[in-house]
Amino acid sequence: MTEEEIDTATKEMIEGALERAKSEPKDDRVTATAVRFDAALRLLLITLSNGRRLTIPQEDLQHLANASVEDASDVTIEMRGRGIHWEKLDLDFSVQGLIEGRRGNAQWMKDFNARLQTNVAA
Repeated sequence: MTEEEIDTATKEMIEGALERAKSEPKDDRVTATAVRFDAALRLLLITLSNGRRLTIPQEDLQHLANASVEDASDVTIEMRGRGIHWEKLDLDFSVQGLIEGRRGNAQWMKDFNARLQTNVAA
């Protein structure tokens, strides 16, 4: 192949990829744009790409509930805003899961919901 043929083939490949990208469905999932842990209030604060904010008490999150303030404060956004990660705790939550109310595994959620019902009844 000549250099000109390579350039033409490359341009065609790029144009084809751009056309395919236009026709693929867009990912409309809400992502995290900022995250921090408020040590005084013991709250996880997540700013979302749709402009809303998600605020979750530390005790509501499995494996974070008993973490030190220092460890809970060491939180980052991962996976292009789709995940929240604590390196020291080796802990991850999906942003979509948090939005949907998932705070831990099935047993944690069962116990969590029971605690909520107890608090409502009291």
